[in-house]
Amino acid sequence: MKHSIHKKDRRLAVMQNYFSDIPNIGNTLDLVAFADRSQIKKNRISDFADLLKDESDYNTKLINLDTLQTEEFSDLFESVLMRVVQSSSKEKHRRFRDILINQMLCPNINVDSAEIYLDLISSLSEAEITILHHFNLFYIKLKPIKQNLVRHNNKLEQLRERLEPERELKAAGYANNYLSLIAEIDGVNNLIASENEKITSGRHRLEAPYYNITEDQFLYFKQRLFSRGLLVDTGIGGIGVEPFEYMSITQFGREFMEYIIR
Repeated sequence: MKHSIHKKDRRLAVMQNYFSDIPNIGNTLDLVAFADRSQIKKNRISDFADLLKDESDYNTKLINLDTLQTEEFSDLFESVLMRVVQSSSKEKHRRFRDILINQMLCPNINVDSAEIYLDLISSLSEAEITILHHFNLFYIKLKPIKQNLVRHNNKLEQLRERLEPERELKAAGYANNYLSLIAEIDGVNNLIASENEKITSGRHRLEAPYYNITEDQFLYFKQRLFSRGLLVDTGIGGIGVEPFEYMSITQFGREFMEYIIR
């Protein structure tokens, strides 16, 4: 046991040395690691230090060192470490690690927004984040499908407008394009059916069996995501539609997922 504790302390010391040229971060590590002498919390910091060092080593050439010197990054670093010591979840630690690496590579989020996202990671379960991730994937997949459907439906409307005059010509015995228009309309209808099938086939990610959980559990997770503004109930007012039956990811939810997924 003593050997394990000393090993963790050495790893923490290595991490402190790794960031020794960045005073704000070095001071933050000292503050968080030693303000509370609980060995459990020190171990969490040491384990997190390993995660962060391995990933930052891999991205060394891409990291903007000027960013690490800023007060904003120092504040974010401290906020992350304070949450790390409060959680035993390795999954949350990896997400916290990814947020820091994202900010090192591309500093485009202000500290206030980062605090909101960090609070969400702390409060949401990994199951809820996974569900939100798949709602986001469905939205990404759905966007071009909707664009295709708009284009196909516009084309269908144009073809139908041309159909009646061609039908009249056909009835009067004049040369006409009635049959070719019918074939073209059938082709567009097939395209629309194909796009709708893509939507149907993608919806399995938005159902409880996909996650091997009960309907009640899935409803509870969706309600929690809804309460945080990450999902919206799109089935409100629908005939025969239950509350929270049809839901979509919000803009806030998409921004959150973009921020935490590497």
